[in-house]
Amino acid sequence: MADIIPWLFILPPSIVTVVALVALSWRYTPAGKAQRHLSEGGRHLYRKEFEEAEACFRKGLELRPDHPALLGTLASLLTTLERFEEARPLLDKAIAQQPDDMRLQLVKGRCLQGQGEEEQALAVWKAIPPSADEHLDAQSVIASWHEERGELDEAIAVLDAAVNSDAGDVHKRRGLKRDLRALKKKQQAAATPDDSGDADSDAAEDAPKPRRKRAARASRASSSGGGE
Repeated sequence: MADIIPWLFILPPSIVTVVALVALSWRYTPAGKAQRHLSEGGRHLYRKEFEEAEACFRKGLELRPDHPALLGTLASLLTTLERFEEARPLLDKAIAQQPDDMRLQLVKGRCLQGQGEEEQALAVWKAIPPSADEHLDAQSVIASWHEERGELDEAIAVLDAAVNSDAGDVHKRRGLKRDLRALKKKQQAAATPDDSGDADSDAAEDAPKPRRKRAARASRASSSGGGE
């Protein structure tokens, strides 16, 4: 609709009237109403009003069950809320219509992970190409996946390759650089032996031994005897 507006100023008034009527009537078609529910749900989602957002998306899907944006957005919301069983069929429908939408692939990986299908999730994230805007997001998730399993070398390798590539947004790469530095510090800390226990034992050995009560009493007795 926004692409049409500039042309309205150079068209004859009669044609402008027809275009306006068509646009107005479209708002009341199932497609137009579904789009309004999508927009309204997006506003609720921005304000973190998840219940209201879900209700809007579901109303839109009642009108247009095959609407890819509604399917994908609702699936993403349900995945965030860890309602993976509900999200999965919606994701499958959305991806069937938009297989090249890498945002959906990113969400699918999170959904699979939530359902315990770890290896399948990893395969989905790895398949997101460097040319996609979501590539660096996928690399960050993969690095976290390795870190959670204590595989710091693998996590560092993933982030190192990501920050040294030309893929994605420069601001995202800066964020990954910070994550990479934090991981390297964690790795160094894990590799450094903890000598605190040995130091405590050495200090205990060097500390003066407490005198026994019996020796103290004997000392006092001998002192009093010498005084007599």
